[in-house]
Amino acid sequence: MLLLILAVSASAWADLSVTVRTRQAVLVAKDIRFDPAVQPLFELDVGAGFRPVEEWRLVAGVSVGQIGEAATLSGILYRSVALRSAWASVSWVPGRSGVEIGVRGVLASYLLGLRLFFYPEVTVAPVFVLQLTESVALLVATPMGWQLREDLAWSATAGIQVSLEAGVSRAAAGRR
Repeated sequence: MLLLILAVSASAWADLSVTVRTRQAVLVAKDIRFDPAVQPLFELDVGAGFRPVEEWRLVAGVSVGQIGEAATLSGILYRSVALRSAWASVSWVPGRSGVEIGVRGVLASYLLGLRLFFYPEVTVAPVFVLQLTESVALLVATPMGWQLREDLAWSATAGIQVSLEAGVSRAAAGRR
């Protein structure tokens, strides 16, 4: 909520952007009763953001994704999960690299099931920026996350995230 208030108040003076990103990761999950399992995770995100100053990026958006099935060494099957998320992140990139911290609220459901459940996720990632044009940038990050789920004893993610950010800067719009 605070991010949205900041976005509205800062939109008159900040660089605005639209972001499309994908995250490919592995999820290591441990149920209380069973061995841990390694599951594939895929997400597609869309968001909007702004940069109040050159090296800071604030972005929020929505995503859809899926966690794939996987079996433990003892044969226990961890089922697939469909994901719908709202997320927000803040990045500090003083040059071509920096760090991103994010939060995600996930509304999930096991595939072939009707029960929905909610859990938060916190991520941190080193991020690298390649400026393609004056208004388009490619961001590559390697996020590591911790999911706070009631259905598992613990759950963590690690992977790669690729973002394409297109924006309108104050300089390009003639507002400096």
